[in-house]
Amino acid sequence: MTSQERVKDIERLVNRSSPGANDSALRTIGDHVFALRSVVTDRFARGKLADIERWSEIYFSHRKHQKHAGGGEQVAVWILAACRAVADALPET
Repeated sequence: MTSQERVKDIERLVNRSSPGANDSALRTIGDHVFALRSVVTDRFARGKLADIERWSEIYFSHRKHQKHAGGGEQVAVWILAACRAVADALPET
């Protein structure tokens, strides 16, 4: 799987899932972030990888997403924005 495909898969998981507990999605995103860390060298994009991981833990939890204004929908927007930043920083393949 290419780095771009990994980012797209994270976006797909967030877009197709409702906020709430989903250990499988969270594990998959964690695996993708881990793999992307070896490719992403840009400091800003590396920070966005950490954001993806952090916001995904909130999005795929029973209640944590409810603590944010806008709920899970807003958390999803933050994850997707971080995905775009990472995708833009990936080296051309």
